Amino acid sequence: ADLSQKSHRYVRSEPGGPPGKDVYSLLRCRVLLGRPYLIEGNLLAPNALHDFLLCDDPTDALETVAEDWVTTGHDAFYVRGLQRSAKSERGVYNSEYIVFHAWQALPLYRVDYTLE
Repeated sequence: ADLSQKSHRYVRSEPGGPPGKDVYSLLRCRVLLGRPYLIEGNLLAPNALHDFLLCDDPTDALETVAEDWVTTGHDAFYVRGLQRSAKSERGVYNSEYIVFHAWQALPLYRVDYTLE
């Protein structure tokens, strides 16, 4: 995600923090996107891209296509956030990046935090 509040939606708190405070952790990573495929618009179904294991042609799962799929040359998906134009459960509010191989993400450090 390109915003920390989006990443926070996917974390769980861990015990052991200050009394009455939950401690959360995020990994800060360097991510190798290569040449990402741009996805703009809503999906045809809420879970349309959830079973992709490789960076394959996603156009059958999309309402609209922002760019033509090139068989060779895409290493990741860049899903542009739609803000208020996102349809319920079929679009993303904030932008996100999807990579398909562990070697595309290099963890740099862990950030532990609490909420005020």
